[in-house]
Amino acid sequence: MARDGLRYVRGSRLVRGLVIGIVGALTAGGTVIAIARPYATELRGGEAAFGTLVIAMFLGLVIGVVGTPRLRLPFGVAIVAAGALLLAVAAAPHLWFALAAVGAVGACAGIAFVTGLTLIGAQVPDEVRGRVNAFVQALVKVVLFAATTMAPVLVDLVGVRPALVAAAVIAALAGVFAHRQLAARHHDRVTEKVQA
Repeated sequence: MARDGLRYVRGSRLVRGLVIGIVGALTAGGTVIAIARPYATELRGGEAAFGTLVIAMFLGLVIGVVGTPRLRLPFGVAIVAAGALLLAVAAAPHLWFALAAVGAVGACAGIAFVTGLTLIGAQVPDEVRGRVNAFVQALVKVVLFAATTMAPVLVDLVGVRPALVAAAVIAALAGVFAHRQLAARHHDRVTEKVQA
């Protein structure tokens, strides 16, 4: 099923943009969780700081997921915002600033994830929706696994803050790509209506 879903994603500009965007959002959130412990140490905090950072991320995710209908933040913008806020996390001078920035990253990632899944559900035809969802679910697991395993390796190579910057750049680029794909799809629809 996932293979059939991948085939559909490759052929659809809209869904391809949504999937890449979801990957970017998960990269941002997953990286923060993966390196929360060394990041807490960098901020001169202990186990309590580590736990508080994780809680801030999950609270942000919950706020983003629950608040998506009210916040109405465009999909691509939410992902780019998550990347930009991750840069703020990388530059955070104090724990309180880091907690606020981490929570905001989580909120943006939550908004992007819910918005992406909702758009996929609305735009993908019934006959392939299950297969596309299966592909997205499999991809979510792969991306989260990659973030939680690769981010600590990156920390060992370049340090905590450069690793956060790298994740921020990936998320922001994914958001820009997703926004362009969605904008191009909208342009195609307008063109089709004009020609009709």
